Amino acid sequence: MALTSTEFATLKEALLTAFPQQSDLSSLLTFMGKNLEVITTCDGLSAMLDRVLTAAGAEGWILQLVETARSRRAQAQEFLQATAPIEAALRARQAPAWHMPADPYQVYFLGAMTWFLDRTELRGALRQMNEQDFRVLVVRGEPRSGKTYSTRLIAFLQNTFNYNVAKIDFGEAVYGPDDLVRSVLRQLGRPVDNLPPQQAQAAYWVHELRDWLLGEVGKLARPVWVVLDGFDEDQLQTSTQDLIRDLAVRINEDRQIPLRLVVLSHRDVQLHIDVDPEMPREQLERIDRPQVAEFFARLARDADPTSTPDKVAATVEHIFSDLPDPNAADRLRQLSRRVAEATRLFTTSQSAVAPPGQP
Repeated sequence: MALTSTEFATLKEALLTAFPQQSDLSSLLTFMGKNLEVITTCDGLSAMLDRVLTAAGAEGWILQLVETARSRRAQAQEFLQATAPIEAALRARQAPAWHMPADPYQVYFLGAMTWFLDRTELRGALRQMNEQDFRVLVVRGEPRSGKTYSTRLIAFLQNTFNYNVAKIDFGEAVYGPDDLVRSVLRQLGRPVDNLPPQQAQAAYWVHELRDWLLGEVGKLARPVWVVLDGFDEDQLQTSTQDLIRDLAVRINEDRQIPLRLVVLSHRDVQLHIDVDPEMPREQLERIDRPQVAEFFARLARDADPTSTPDKVAATVEHIFSDLPDPNAADRLRQLSRRVAEATRLFTTSQSAVAPPGQP
C-alpha cells in the first residue's frame, strides 16, 4: 500500500520534525522489528526516510509505521495533527468494509494490529458524551478489568471526530495540581512557563490553575478530552483532586467550554453535588470467554460467512487454553495477543487451533 505523493511529502516532513536524529528513527524501526541494514544504509536522515517510506509502502507496513510513530510521539500535538489524516486514509484503503462500520461507535478494528472487544456500555457512554453533550464520564472497574485498554476506543474516536486528547496516569507519578496542568498543556502543545505561582491558600491557587488551563484550552481549534487514569490512587494529592472537581463543576456549568473529562477509577467517584446526578457512570467487567466468543461470532458473520459455530467455539477454546489466572498481571496482555493472532488466522481462513501434537 503506497502513499500518494502529497502524503509521502507530508509524512516525511512530520517525521523529520518528530524524529530529528538518525538514532531516533533507528530506534523506531528497531522497536518495529525491521531490518535496519537493508533500509537504512544511506547517508543523511532525509535519504534514510526516503528509503524507509518507500520500503514501508512496498512491503505493506506503512500503516504500522504511522501508528507506531504516533504512539511514540503521543504528546507531540503538531505531529499528531499532521499525520492523523494520513493514518485515516491508510486505514480506509487497507481495511475491508467490515472493519469500518458506518457507526464508528460499533467499530471493532482500531488499526492494523489493534482489535477492540466488548465494551458495549462504554461505547454508549462515549456516544452520549459526543452527541448529548455530557461533560464528565466515570469509568469504574476492578484492577486488570481493562480500564486502560478501554482508552483505545477514545483514541480511535479522537481521529474520527477530530478532537485533542491528553491522558494522565496517576499511578505513574505523584501529581500536584500544577503538575497536572503542565502535563495536560504539554500534551496539547501549549506553553507551561507562566503558570500561576503557588499561593498560601491552596483553594485560591487551585482556582487560578483551573482558570489558566481552561483559558489555554479555549485557544485551541479543537475540543479537548482529558483522560484521568487512577483517580483513587493513594498518592493523589487532595489539592489535585480539588482541581479535578473544580474543572468538572466549571465545564458542567458552562457548556461553551470545549473540554470533557473521563475519569478512570477502581472505586466509585463522587465529584460534586452539582455534577454527580448528570454524570454517566460505567462499570467495566473483565473481558472473558463470553466477550471473546461474541467477538468471534461477529467476526464470522462479517468476514467469513462460511464459518461454522464449531470453528468459533474451537477458536475461543484455543485462546483460553492455559491462559494465566484472571488476577495475573499480564493476563489481559496475553489475551489481547492471542485474540490478535487468532483473528489473523480466522480472517485468512486458517485454523486457530494447533494441529494434534503441537502446542
